[in-house]
Amino acid sequence: MLMTRTKPEYGFAAKRNVAAILWVALMAAVPGFEATAAGDDEQSTTAVIARLKESKISLADGIRQSEKQYGLAISAKFELEDGALNLSVYNAKEGRGKDAEHNVLTEAAGDAT
Repeated sequence: MLMTRTKPEYGFAAKRNVAAILWVALMAAVPGFEATAAGDDEQSTTAVIARLKESKISLADGIRQSEKQYGLAISAKFELEDGALNLSVYNAKEGRGKDAEHNVLTEAAGDAT
């Protein structure tokens, strides 16, 4: 007998909440873990997490949109800039096949709300 299994469809808000919960769990579970990328401190990371519910785009959707125009996404993040929630996606036009000196690196960024 062939059995198939379907995945339940989850809405955008549910996926975003799961991502935020996983991030908080990771920060709590790993001793000494600090969000040091781009100079984030604990308060700003907490502030970003609190503001994620305002985002009209998920991180995954932002990456997909950016990759269509600018090439392979190599990094992405939500951040607060002048009080506004922004999404930044960093892309390598030539993908991973070329080093940074021989590649076109771009940043696609904008207001996430």
